[in-house]
Amino acid sequence: MGIAYARLRGLAGHITCPVLVIHGDRDAVVPPAWSAALAAALDTAVTPLPGAGHCPQVTRAAQVNTLIRDFATGIETEGAAA
Repeated sequence: MGIAYARLRGLAGHITCPVLVIHGDRDAVVPPAWSAALAAALDTAVTPLPGAGHCPQVTRAAQVNTLIRDFATGIETEGAAA
């Protein structure tokens, strides 16, 4: 990953909001290592979608929407507690 990973880390350093990284474990376009690197750079975890390919927001829209809703609800809850 070398230079690309260094650039990713640099760009990730500008993100100051919570991030949800979703990755289909059957994605033939983006290797899982890229999502793992992104998540590591953002100090978060990868949320895997077993059996999903490259565009789970299309092929598994309801599941992705639920993940996003739950993630956003968690952010709202954390913000309310602060």
